[in-house]
Amino acid sequence: MAKICGKHFAHHAAINSPLNLTLAADLRDVLECIKEPTLLVSRGGKSRPLISEVIPALQTLRAALERAANSDEIADICRVAAYGGGLVLDKYLNLVPECEVYEFSIAAMRVIQEGRALGGTHSGFSSRACQPRRRFAAVADPTPRIPVQIPDDIDSYFDTPPLSSLDGKTVLQYWAAERVIQPSLAEMALTYCSAPATSVDGERSFSEGRNQCSWNQQSMSSQTFREQMSVGAWSEAPFFDLNVAEAIIDSHSRALRGSN
Repeated sequence: MAKICGKHFAHHAAINSPLNLTLAADLRDVLECIKEPTLLVSRGGKSRPLISEVIPALQTLRAALERAANSDEIADICRVAAYGGGLVLDKYLNLVPECEVYEFSIAAMRVIQEGRALGGTHSGFSSRACQPRRRFAAVADPTPRIPVQIPDDIDSYFDTPPLSSLDGKTVLQYWAAERVIQPSLAEMALTYCSAPATSVDGERSFSEGRNQCSWNQQSMSSQTFREQMSVGAWSEAPFFDLNVAEAIIDSHSRALRGSN
């Protein structure tokens, strides 16, 4: 903040007042709970988070915002901000039942204690398993090609006590190993658990394409821009030969950035 204020002593004095320093500390504490989930969902490529990672992070964030909103130890404005953040988060969490992938991914997380507890922490994540049971009955192979060691049945899975841990494995690694034991159930769990939880890569590609179009348009001369607008205005006319216009523009234009 000192760098922002520069040489303005009055600003320095205002920032360094006890009230503002306390407010800044409260704000830092509230923002700290947002940092980890923000970094998680911002990952792309091979590090893109899965639903089984994002849902617990969102639940943790929601609980942290609720604690901040109910705290008497931070400034009221920070409590209001935390409460508002919780309302925004609820807006999206309440839409989860509209897509079966989320509920099925939570069902596949019931294998461990954390996943079992997660099922009842929010109205959007119902602990009931009727939908996964119906889907399993519709897609499961009634005659598995390899012998199974335990009943390859989703009812048996929901009746099994949860594990305290996965011995260092991820949820995907656990279900990949379960293919030998419960092939149909494992395939269903892998299908839903492996669904990416964010669209970071797609959004980045869209942003790059938009920047490319913006650069190309800004690099046009005023004459080329007017010609482009004229071609666009007449392009739908039945008597207009678009190929002729393209040939004329190509002969008078330079290559755009990124073209071969």
